[in-house]
Amino acid sequence: MARTKSWDTEAFRGEVEALCRARNPLIYVVTHEEDRVLAELRAVGEKLIKTVVYWSASKGIWTDTPHEISRQKSHAHSDLAVALEVFEQHAERDPGMLFILLDPHPYLVDKNVSPIYRRRLRDLAIGIRTRNYACNCIIVSPSLSIPYE
Repeated sequence: MARTKSWDTEAFRGEVEALCRARNPLIYVVTHEEDRVLAELRAVGEKLIKTVVYWSASKGIWTDTPHEISRQKSHAHSDLAVALEVFEQHAERDPGMLFILLDPHPYLVDKNVSPIYRRRLRDLAIGIRTRNYACNCIIVSPSLSIPYE
């Protein structure tokens, strides 16, 4: 019987926490175990006292706790460019946010898709780094797909 290595949740939490504290604007997590990763990211957000905000193409923007950003629900928030703009607006005025993008890779690597998605993500990352937003953006996806730019 083949043995598989168990997933080390403490090591994962520690690494993500260290990357967040180091103010890495973009963190990419490759996994097929989205539920487990999201639970760990919630725990990291709680420890770092950050509001965890999620985006997916199917749900738009949401949070686990009541927050202004999730009350602004609209169909437009399912669009990645709009969501990234909303994230940047909140990053400018809300201290401590952890933005989690679920499966944004089709918007970022497909050359037939508008370049606005890649540009908005870069704008957010630049803002986090240069304007000292107390935020991080974590991409969770089953595959590593990074745009050439």
